[in-house]
Amino acid sequence: MKDKLAAALIEAIEEAGFPRPEADPLDLVDLSRDRKFGDWSSNAAFHLAKAARKNPREVASKLAEGVSRRIGAEKAEIAGAGFLNLRLPRKAWHQELWRAYAQGDRVGHTETLAGRRVLLEFVSANPTGPLHVGHGRNAAIGDALGRALAEAGAEVRTEYYVNDVGGQMETLCASVAKALGVAEAKGMAQREDGEMYAGEYVDSLAEVLKGEPSMARRIDELRGADLPWPSFVDQVSPFLAGRMLEAIRHDLADFRVGFHSWFHESRLKAEGKIEGTIEKLKERGLAYENEGALWFRSTQFGDEKDRVLVRETGAPTYFASDAAYHALKAAGGWDALINIWGADHHGYIPRVRGALAALDADPRRLDVILVQMVSLLRDGQRVEMSKRKGTYVTLREILDEVGPDVARFFYLMREPSSHLDFDLDLARTQSEKNPVYYVQYAHARVASLMAHAGEKGLVLNEAEPRHLETLQLEEELELIRQATYFPWVVAGAARAREPHRIPFYLIELVRLFHQYYNLQRIVTEDRAASLGRLVLCRVFGTVVRRGLDLIGVSAPDKM
Repeated sequence: MKDKLAAALIEAIEEAGFPRPEADPLDLVDLSRDRKFGDWSSNAAFHLAKAARKNPREVASKLAEGVSRRIGAEKAEIAGAGFLNLRLPRKAWHQELWRAYAQGDRVGHTETLAGRRVLLEFVSANPTGPLHVGHGRNAAIGDALGRALAEAGAEVRTEYYVNDVGGQMETLCASVAKALGVAEAKGMAQREDGEMYAGEYVDSLAEVLKGEPSMARRIDELRGADLPWPSFVDQVSPFLAGRMLEAIRHDLADFRVGFHSWFHESRLKAEGKIEGTIEKLKERGLAYENEGALWFRSTQFGDEKDRVLVRETGAPTYFASDAAYHALKAAGGWDALINIWGADHHGYIPRVRGALAALDADPRRLDVILVQMVSLLRDGQRVEMSKRKGTYVTLREILDEVGPDVARFFYLMREPSSHLDFDLDLARTQSEKNPVYYVQYAHARVASLMAHAGEKGLVLNEAEPRHLETLQLEEELELIRQATYFPWVVAGAARAREPHRIPFYLIELVRLFHQYYNLQRIVTEDRAASLGRLVLCRVFGTVVRRGLDLIGVSAPDKM
């Protein structure tokens, strides 16, 4: 219906002699928030007024008749400063419901982003420790976004970037060496305790290292000063990174998150991509030496200051690796490079976009979603966390306590740019106060209803479009409106990179269903009316199941 409305609007605009707006036609029409203002609302007049040299209300008035005629509107009104509100006959909504019913499990799919190729990178936590609660939010958002993009027709590839070289891996080696009783070694930089990684996992890694014969020899050689510290790091860090990645993969799998590819930073180094990127910047006069270091002219691309590419020691910075990595991604022909980062990376965006521009890639293709922090609440109090002290709460602990369904839903209950308070007490509650339980229970209720209808001899395969004519209650029409709008909720979430829209939508949709269910008996002696209501309930149940699937949450038939 939204497709038809958008097409009718463009035809009416052309018929009225107005220039075609630059905005996507789908952005010019939307479901009215309150049905008393009609079923659909258009803001097209505001996009056209300036070019048409008319006020928006005049423009809307000229569009009203043309749009109404094309879609068979029951009523068209101009509201406020120039909104065009349209009310459709009940028959149109019955047709829309039947279309959704006929789609079955395909309901929700659109071709809105067909032809778009998207590379989505998220989580990408350093393999220096277990995933914590913040990584869980990043994972939930990234995975749900990937599913929404695919449902909207895009080709999506997900990637995890593994920082398996550099200073953080040396720090992990130093932390494990300390746990093994090696406080000093030839060439080993001294670190304060606050600079080291801590926690049970460090001791576990130390034990695993001792149990591996080849690694045990490296420890003995380090302790006996036969193996210089840099050589120890080079030989041991891949082993430690591999062990940590194994644990990370396991936690993510239990969280229902997977990746098409795992890209290792060490590959950039091995293939000479970092050096090649630096040489390109030098050749273009965009890198210069100062105080023994090599700098990128980041300020030429809107950054607040130039950035170091190579330190005084000759070691490339993380930024140099990131520049090479993003240049490689840009060369893959993707229409969009989406990165999901922590909010503390805000200042990092201009320099990466600058590097892309400097390397002949379109920086506008880089789309960064910044995710705010997560606070855990228990008994109304915040749980204190510190990664360096080893007192942080891991994703594994969250999964063990509340399970993946609750964890994923709760992580998506706020937009990424908002701080999230994760209430563990509410998460464990098995009542309608818990939003996950509230939504899942509605799906289970529909499954029970369908079983009851079968016992009464009502088979949905016998339903026909004419049976939907019995759906005349305002509550039924509102439920139809909202349930059949599901494809555009998904498409909107994908286009705006806002997967949290899906659980928000589900909660509101379920509220409407519970109100309707409590008001109206579904299965009665009136066979035609019962079949009409069962079609509505089936579409609702399918939408809930598909919506939950898109955010990685199960839809049980019994609770």
